[in-house]
Amino acid sequence: MAMVNNTKHIWDAIVIGAGPAGSSAALQLARAGARVLLIEKARFPREKVCGCCLNAAAIAQLDALGLSDLPRRLGGRPTDRFRLH
Repeated sequence: MAMVNNTKHIWDAIVIGAGPAGSSAALQLARAGARVLLIEKARFPREKVCGCCLNAAAIAQLDALGLSDLPRRLGGRPTDRFRLH
């Protein structure tokens, strides 16, 4: 993990947590021209089911952020059904 130690930099925004909400907020701020520092304590990728499955609302949010092609570029495969045992 790369560590940044730059105490002389001035940030317009500091976002704590690089999950879906934090990453989306940081992206929108950066696109608006803000100097953004995004801080996350965990390493990625996280070993979590919710990080591997995107529902229709999540896909719509990616589309709103201009990232609709991200799942395909990362090797995601559409799921049209699943069986729960």
